Amino acid sequence: MKKQLIIVCVLLILAGALSVTSVHAQAGGKVKAEIPFSFTAGGKLLPAGTYIIYRRSADEVEGLVIRNANGSDAAMFNTRAGQPVESGSPSRLVFNKYGDQYFLAEIFSNDGSTVHEVLKSRREREIEREIAQSSKGQSIAKTQAVVYLDRGR
Repeated sequence: MKKQLIIVCVLLILAGALSVTSVHAQAGGKVKAEIPFSFTAGGKLLPAGTYIIYRRSADEVEGLVIRNANGSDAAMFNTRAGQPVESGSPSRLVFNKYGDQYFLAEIFSNDGSTVHEVLKSRREREIEREIAQSSKGQSIAKTQAVVYLDRGR
C-alpha cells in the first residue's frame, strides 16, 4: 500500500512539472522539425515524425525536451554550448549517423548564432568505441544528417 501511495505522489509531481514545462515552452521559444527517420535523443529511441523542441524551464538553457507533435513520444536531454556560428545561418538539427542509427548531436538556434551540443548517450559512446576497436568500423562509418527547423508557435 505504501508503494502505491509513493508511486501516485511521484506521478502527480511529474505531471505538475510537465505542465509547468509546457507553460514555459509556450511563453519561450520552441522550434518544430519534421524528422524523416527514427533517432535517439536523451538515451531514448524516437520514431520518425514531427517534433517540437523547447527548454525544460525558462531559466534552464542546457535542459531541453523533444516531444512528438501529437504528444505520444518525448525525451529530455542536456546540452552544452557549442562553438558560435555565423549569424543568419539556417536553424537546424544535426544527427550523428552510424549505419542506420541516428543520434541527435547539435541544435542550431532560431537566430542561427547559438549551437547546443547534445551530450552523447551511453549507446552512442559504445558505438564509437566499437568502431574504434574493431574492423566493423570500416563498414560502419560516422556520418551526419541535417534537418532544417521551422519556428513553432
